[in-house]
Amino acid sequence: MARAGLFHPDFMDKVKTKTIAAWKRKADGESPTKASPAESTQLRDARASGWHLVFKDNFDRKELSDTWKIINGKWSVADGTLTGSGTLISTKGFTSDPKASFQRLEFEAATASTANARVSDLSSFIHCENKADVREPWQTGGYFFQFGGRNNTITQLSRAGEALSISSEARITPGRWHKIVIENDKGELRCFVDG
Repeated sequence: MARAGLFHPDFMDKVKTKTIAAWKRKADGESPTKASPAESTQLRDARASGWHLVFKDNFDRKELSDTWKIINGKWSVADGTLTGSGTLISTKGFTSDPKASFQRLEFEAATASTANARVSDLSSFIHCENKADVREPWQTGGYFFQFGGRNNTITQLSRAGEALSISSEARITPGRWHKIVIENDKGELRCFVDG
C-alpha cells in the first residue's frame, strides 16, 4: 500500500505540526471539471475539487496513535501538536494500484526554532511504500517534496531520489506556521506553500 508522511532531519531542532489530512481521488469515474492552466497553479479546496478524505489527525490526545509509524527520530504529541524530527509515515495506506487512486497531503507546520535559528526541511512525501529496511521511503518510489531543504536553501520535488523541479525561492520562515499541500492529481504534480 502506498503511504504519505513527514520528514524533518533528526539532527535539527524540532518541527511542530497541528493538522495533517490525506485525500485520495480515483483514476476512473471521478473526473472533476478540468482546471484551466491558470487554475492549476492555484490551490483549490480539496472537497470542492473532488478529493475524498482518507484520514485527518488534529493530534488532540496525549500520545502518537497507531495511525503513525516512526521510521527514525523522535516524535511526540502534546497540547494538540505533533512535535519531533526524523521520518514519520502514516499506517493508513492507499491502494497500491496506480489506477485506483491519487494522493493529496495537507498539513500545517512550523519550526520550533526562534527567528535566528538554523532551520531545514518542513518536507513530506506521498505514494511511498512502507518497507521495513528503508530509512527514507521516498528513495524507493513515490514523490518527495522538500520544502526548505539543505538548511533552507532549496525547495524541490523529486521521485526516487531524482529531482523533477528545483527552486531556491520558497523558504521556511522560522517560527511561522506554513500551510503545505502536495498532490498527484491524475499525474499532474502540484506543490503549494501558503497558497
